[in-house]
Amino acid sequence: MCGIAGLIQFKGDAEKNIRKMNDRMLHRGPDDGGIYISDDRRVALGHRRLAIVDLSKNGAQPMKSHSEKSVIIYNGEIYNAAEVKELLLADASSKGIDIGPFRGTSDTEVLVEAIEHFGMKRALSLCKGMFAIAVYDLEKGTISFARDRVGEKPLYYGNVAGAFAFASDIGCLRVVDGFDNEINTDVLDMYFEEGYIPAPYSIYKGINKLEPGTILTLNVETLQTQSEVYWSMAEAAKKGPEQYFYRQQKRSGR
Repeated sequence: MCGIAGLIQFKGDAEKNIRKMNDRMLHRGPDDGGIYISDDRRVALGHRRLAIVDLSKNGAQPMKSHSEKSVIIYNGEIYNAAEVKELLLADASSKGIDIGPFRGTSDTEVLVEAIEHFGMKRALSLCKGMFAIAVYDLEKGTISFARDRVGEKPLYYGNVAGAFAFASDIGCLRVVDGFDNEINTDVLDMYFEEGYIPAPYSIYKGINKLEPGTILTLNVETLQTQSEVYWSMAEAAKKGPEQYFYRQQKRSGR
């Protein structure tokens, strides 16, 4: 299952708190727990691992890209990782770019290299899977978050104790020192009507749930965010018949 968590510009002990968040997610990943703290201490990332693909330490997270310009934490699985890897290596080779030897066989490594090479939106368009992702771009000073097309993997984010915090499990946010977010009574009607609280809302004020098929980019310095929809079910449904008739015409030679 795995789980991810992070604190950006936390005023207290970021390392202690990211470890607390990791511990709160033990049930999501009992095999390993890793953390990353940036040199300037502004970015703290945590990961709990349920090892499925590449059981060795080569698949451990947080994981740096070959260039060390990116750091990824990721929950999920990319079903066509081998195909994405082939496309990545072929495109890099055609442009004279050396990705470098892959350390292991994890889909995490394929994902971070593809995102760094193609960009988040293009990389995700190539991937088939379920995921919640956070990628720290050290050069740009941004963290990009993404959630799979139909929202199988959860990701909560928002303001906690003056910092930007995120996690796979909303319970992780409650263990952060200074957490005092109030219950969001405005969403209770949704809960009683639907039996759950739909994205982008959550039970706490100031905490949102990233919507499916969406990329959210955070500026680490200003904590400003921008969101972009990279996949829409409505658009996919609209294009479905068009693609079907195109394939039929192509087969008939029209």
